Amino acid sequence: MSNETHDVHAVTVAGGTIGQIQSQGLDPGIQDLIATGSGQVHRPFTANVSQRPTMQFTTEAIETALGVVDLPGAPISAANPLVFYLKKVIEAGLRSSSSDNIKVSADEGIVYPTRITAETGDGGTSRYALIEYMAHIVESAGDGTSPIVVTTAQALAGTVNHDEAFVLGDSIVNGTTLDNILGIEIDTGITPWIIGGSGKIFATSASIQKVHPIIRIRALDGDVLSLISMLGAAITTATVDLRAVDKNTDVNYTEGLRFTMGDGLAKAAVYEGAHGRPGEHALELIPTEDSGNAPIIWATFAPA
Repeated sequence: MSNETHDVHAVTVAGGTIGQIQSQGLDPGIQDLIATGSGQVHRPFTANVSQRPTMQFTTEAIETALGVVDLPGAPISAANPLVFYLKKVIEAGLRSSSSDNIKVSADEGIVYPTRITAETGDGGTSRYALIEYMAHIVESAGDGTSPIVVTTAQALAGTVNHDEAFVLGDSIVNGTTLDNILGIEIDTGITPWIIGGSGKIFATSASIQKVHPIIRIRALDGDVLSLISMLGAAITTATVDLRAVDKNTDVNYTEGLRFTMGDGLAKAAVYEGAHGRPGEHALELIPTEDSGNAPIIWATFAPA
């Protein structure tokens, strides 16, 4: 075999392209079934009887990604497949620009964001925010043909431009701005419904069963306890912001992404304190559907 390694590349899905990819993953999801009997010690029989393949990726291009695949997700189809490229690494060189890369494509299933994270690192330094996606791949024909196709000797498609980035911004709960936020996690709470049966290897249908998001906030702010009390508090309005970072300049304090909730429950989670370091408060926002509106609505924000 050749001494060949690969790097990540842009992802195409739902008719769009998502760049700034930080990681890609492919899990064939093979569930092998072992059969034994007659006092046999070693396995005499095994086979692939069920397979639930998934594909995952993360990116720093959060606004672009949500513009392509928003909450609660998008279908994967022959017209709009999910495509990964494994970009060939040139030995003792850089990356390939020829038709010698690997293409991994799926043409049926569902893809959706699972979470958005942003945090402050050691010493208060910011880290770029990330959004993570999950795809469940199915095969509706039901003939056992793999719904994921791997082809070699492929030219790359999609951009590798790096044009957007976001870091932590303000979080405001019922009119009170939390101070010294260390991290946020927007867990989309999406649970898929993957259906299969009749002895077929692959699932034949994928859809969304439920969307129960939770936003988790970590902060060095003692007002968290007085803001929501030990019993929690009803959310009248809450916003979580990510500040935009202007390319080759600095953090933009007046532009970014805003995630808004108009209903739900705010509750204190865990407080942790120790000698020699400030106590850290954890807060959870559990949004509910407000008069038919989605539990979380995102938009860009800018000066009026």
